[in-house]
Amino acid sequence: YLKQAQLAGLSTENVCLISDIPSEETRFKLYQCCDAFLFPAHHSGWPLPLLEAMACHAPTLASYNSASQEYLNNLDALFN
Repeated sequence: YLKQAQLAGLSTENVCLISDIPSEETRFKLYQCCDAFLFPAHHSGWPLPLLEAMACHAPTLASYNSASQEYLNNLDALFN
């Protein structure tokens, strides 16, 4: 993902990839202080991270799939 971020013109110093966050409190603090939350899931039945980020008022972008489209009603925030 870092290579894709670089190809998109982002500095890897400004990208934080997190696969597992141990506590709910830490996770919510990260959502609240991020500049944007990106959810690049190809398939997602129940996009809990997307919903958590939205609940914390993080600017949210998501891949265009059925679950993300269902919860993120802003088509400008969806991508392929």
